[in-house]
Amino acid sequence: MAKTYKIIYSQRSKDSLRRIYKLHLRLVGKNSAQKIVSDIKKSIGYLSDFPFISSEPRDERLKELGLRLKICGNYVCVYSVNDNIVEVENIVDGRTDYIKRLLRDR
Repeated sequence: MAKTYKIIYSQRSKDSLRRIYKLHLRLVGKNSAQKIVSDIKKSIGYLSDFPFISSEPRDERLKELGLRLKICGNYVCVYSVNDNIVEVENIVDGRTDYIKRLLRDR
């Protein structure tokens, strides 16, 4: 039987989801905002069964930190895997210079 990983969200990733929701609520409305956040969470949910399906970052600094990247539409879920836990560290807009931001926030 395959190993299942527990998914936990850091406070920063929870705050990111709230910001994403508020942004899309303002831009496109409640239904679309809810769908975008739901789609991100669904994509992250797959990590409980397949935590290593996503790529390691090309950036060596992020790789040294043990981070992995999961594409979720226009967003990138930044997470790490330790023991039986997938920790979602942040969710960032993939259309930005998110690597620079992630390194600055560390």
